[in-house]
Amino acid sequence: MSTLARSALWVTISEIIFNLSGFVIHSILGRVLGPSDYGRYGIIITLTTMIIILIGNGIPTAMAKYISEIFETNPRMVLKIKRQATILQTLIISAITIIFYFSADLISKILGDPTLAPLFRLSTLIIPVFAAASFYFSYYTGLHKFNTQATLKTLRSIFRIGFVVGLALIFGSFFLFFERALEEKQIQTIRINDVSIRAEIADTQAARSQGLSHRWVLKDGTGMLFVFDSPSRYGIWMKNMNFPIDIVWIDEEFRIAGIEKSVSPETFPEIFYPDNPIKYALELPAGFLDTQGIGAGAIVHFED
Repeated sequence: MSTLARSALWVTISEIIFNLSGFVIHSILGRVLGPSDYGRYGIIITLTTMIIILIGNGIPTAMAKYISEIFETNPRMVLKIKRQATILQTLIISAITIIFYFSADLISKILGDPTLAPLFRLSTLIIPVFAAASFYFSYYTGLHKFNTQATLKTLRSIFRIGFVVGLALIFGSFFLFFERALEEKQIQTIRINDVSIRAEIADTQAARSQGLSHRWVLKDGTGMLFVFDSPSRYGIWMKNMNFPIDIVWIDEEFRIAGIEKSVSPETFPEIFYPDNPIKYALELPAGFLDTQGIGAGAIVHFED
């Protein structure tokens, strides 16, 4: 078998393995995360890898093209080209990684799910890792070392399974931790219109002062119910909060007396007050009220 034929065979096998790794990843993720979290995790991985493909492949592709044209006639230039490309790629990928990390809150807000922010930050690890793999893949393509290229792609496929599935396990554990923490708290099921909400009860001064401070996530369909001793115009602020919330003011007749939508942590130290005395305050994920069509005047039912 000729060298060209062997190279073509190895490249074909590596492509098959790479595509099979994608099938393995999605098969495992669907079982590990379940339909809902699988979809949310898919958004994170897709957006992160899309950034690498759209922005991170330009320099490696140009490097491969340039090297393929001169590596036989001027081999001394190969390392120089690689060195310059490495510097440029490192600067670009570092900048992209930093920008993506600090844009996590904004991206999550645009997607309408603030709980994704810490997971977007975690996913920034994907950017430099996969960019480095693509860089060397292009480098050996330019040198026409297709056997080495095929080996790298095969190793990348194996690593991709471990990395993406491992990140998914962290993702699943992240939400499982908060679900279990919620189960250990005193929970009140609340129904507004036809919407059911599992709310953690804060009925002591210490619990009300702590609120949702220092937490990283508030899952859809959950919240925190502040129970006060007597009706008054109690205030709520966003001290040490990590995500925006909707606030529902509830009077002693269990009617929604007013609402505040998408209150951001950046509003601190501003204090938000209801217009009239209230007996309860319910904090929900930002956007929940609009999504579920909940507004002032609705009756709040506390279920056993």
